[in-house]
Amino acid sequence: MSPYEILSLTTDLKIKATGETKELVFSEMLRGVFESADPEFDFVKKEAEKVTREVEIKSANLTNMLVEFLNEAIYFSDEENVAYMVAEFKKLTDTELKAVIFGQKVRKFHKKIKVASYRGAKIEEKDGEWEAIIKFEV
Repeated sequence: MSPYEILSLTTDLKIKATGETKELVFSEMLRGVFESADPEFDFVKKEAEKVTREVEIKSANLTNMLVEFLNEAIYFSDEENVAYMVAEFKKLTDTELKAVIFGQKVRKFHKKIKVASYRGAKIEEKDGEWEAIIKFEV
């Protein structure tokens, strides 16, 4: 079973991610967003172009930071036509994030994910496991 699951798919997309750490939940949510966008990679080229981006965020709380983190990745993706699937965290507290996200250039996305929404967003620890639910406009 995948550590994230698609909860709905209409004009909105809702993703739930779980993991043992909040870093893992942030990473799985990132991967879930870009896999949901259905990227078409260019496998004709011998080696696909890899892209890295540094992300730094200060926010009021962990939930807002997750939304802002995902929106940064979506923004970078729109600008560069890149699917970001992996995140490496240098710092992740309840109010500050420093990370590097890793992606790969794509030919196109079959679904357009516009933005992560603050409405109904949550991340919390339950019984030693982290869980996040975020809704996206598509």
